Amino acid sequence: MDLDIVQTIVQGGAVGLLLAFGFGGYKVAMKIITVGTLLITNHLNTLTEEVHGVREELATLSSDLRAIFDRRPE
Repeated sequence: MDLDIVQTIVQGGAVGLLLAFGFGGYKVAMKIITVGTLLITNHLNTLTEEVHGVREELATLSSDLRAIFDRRPE
């Protein structure tokens, strides 16, 4: 076997490994981005619901305080 043939086979294997690991890394990165996006979206939706609940409670508290101050004798 000629040394050039061995060198070509080794270089071809290295390029194949580079492509395989590059593609695998790309797939892992895309999965991490997808999971991260879903996680952040879920947390933002939960926080939005909590803010709406707090807003409703503040409106109730405000109307209750107005009712208390309206009944107060001066």
